[in-house]
Amino acid sequence: MNYTKYIADRFLRIEETFQILPSMKRFYKVGLLTNMYPGVLEIVIESNFFNIEFDEIVNSSKYKVAKPDEAIYSIATEKTGCGKKQIFFVDDSVENIEAAKNYGWQTFLLDLNNPKDSVDNIKTYLGI
Repeated sequence: MNYTKYIADRFLRIEETFQILPSMKRFYKVGLLTNMYPGVLEIVIESNFFNIEFDEIVNSSKYKVAKPDEAIYSIATEKTGCGKKQIFFVDDSVENIEAAKNYGWQTFLLDLNNPKDSVDNIKTYLGI
């Protein structure tokens, strides 16, 4: 059994979050900051799981540092070429959100129990 593929196949797709991405891409750069295990991201991308081309992808396994460590937010900021205050970060982990906020990013905590309301709030916040 290919354990990496096994993990990749277990990802749950939150449709509401994917539906907002094309609208976001019309006005903003859209990136992905992930703590996926080595090799998993490549399988997920090949499967067209995201169904979008990200402007930037930062996979923490490549840098040997993961969310919520401040270093990963620094790396992501540098890779995007944006200032800290220009980054709007969405995550479902309070710990990751707090770390990103403390680093200087704008943040939004995604409520996995109510993703539709979360996405509606993101749309309102971003004006899309």
